[in-house]
Amino acid sequence: MSLENIINQINIDTKKEIEQILKDAKLQSNKIIKESNSNANRISKEILIKGEKKSESINKIIISKERQKERKRLTQAKEDIINQCFEKAYFKFKNYSDKKYEEMISKFIKNGLKVTGEKSKVIISKEIDKKIVKKFDLEVIGKTKSIGGIILKSNDNKKTLDNTIEGIMKREKNRIRIDIGKILFS
Repeated sequence: MSLENIINQINIDTKKEIEQILKDAKLQSNKIIKESNSNANRISKEILIKGEKKSESINKIIISKERQKERKRLTQAKEDIINQCFEKAYFKFKNYSDKKYEEMISKFIKNGLKVTGEKSKVIISKEIDKKIVKKFDLEVIGKTKSIGGIILKSNDNKKTLDNTIEGIMKREKNRIRIDIGKILFS
C-alpha cells in the first residue's frame, strides 16, 4: 500500500470514528434529555400535588374559621334577643298593677317564710310593701333599691332570702335563659 492510500484509509477510518462518536453522543444526549424531562415532569407533578394539598388544607382552615365566626355571630344574636326578653320582663314587673303586685309579694312572703321562719323581718322596696307585710304581722327593718319585691331575714339573721325582682332574676337567670332559648330557638 502506498502512503497516499494509507492516509486516505486513516482519513476514512477517522471520519467513521467521528461519525460514530457523534452518533453515540447524540444518543447519549437524547437519553439525558429524556431522563431530565421525565424527572422534571415527576418533580412538577409532586409540586402540583403538594400545592393542591396545601391549598385544600388552607381552604378547610378558612371555611372552619368562617363557620366559627358565623356561630359566634349567631350566638351573639341569640344572646341579644334573650337580653331583650329580660329587659321586657323587668319593664313588665315594674309596671304591674297594685293588685297583681300585691298577689305576687304575698306569694313571695308565704313561700319565703318557709325558708326563714314565721317571725322573719322584712326589707321592702316599695311603699305598698308595708301594707302587704302588715297582713303577715312582720316587722319592716329597712328599704332596698329595687323595682319590686322584698328581702326576708330570719329572726336570728342567719338566713336571708332575696325575693326582689332583681334577686329572683339573678338566681333564676340561667334556668330562664334556657327556657327562653328553647321557646325562641327550638
